[in-house]
Amino acid sequence: MVNGRFAMLIGMGFILTFCALNASAQDRHAAPGKQAVDASRSTFHIVATDLGFEAPTSIPAGLRHILFENHGKGIHEGMLVKLPDGMRAEDYVAAVKAGSLFPEGGLDYSGAGLTSPGQTAELWTRLDPGRYIVI
Repeated sequence: MVNGRFAMLIGMGFILTFCALNASAQDRHAAPGKQAVDASRSTFHIVATDLGFEAPTSIPAGLRHILFENHGKGIHEGMLVKLPDGMRAEDYVAAVKAGSLFPEGGLDYSGAGLTSPGQTAELWTRLDPGRYIVI
């Protein structure tokens, strides 16, 4: 059974941010092991508030710098979940509301860990092409 507080926090994050990631031409055509990284294009900026997340709706796939800022009054984290083919963000939310802690087919792609109010967390991660949500 899902803890009520956990379900409330999950639901708020699901509804507010959805990211579609597509492979960029630069990443697809670079020699294996020698992919160029343009820092200005690779940063994925997520702002957490007590009501949800603010983030771009799409970014290129590849090695990405995630900058997570907590503008809320409570501790927040931002986890990227890759959705399986055919699943919409709304389907994922419905599965969680129905009691699934991590709906089948979703893949955990990491993200910024627990971050205190007013703090920033950063990490680099490789994002494959696909559709993602931030929870």
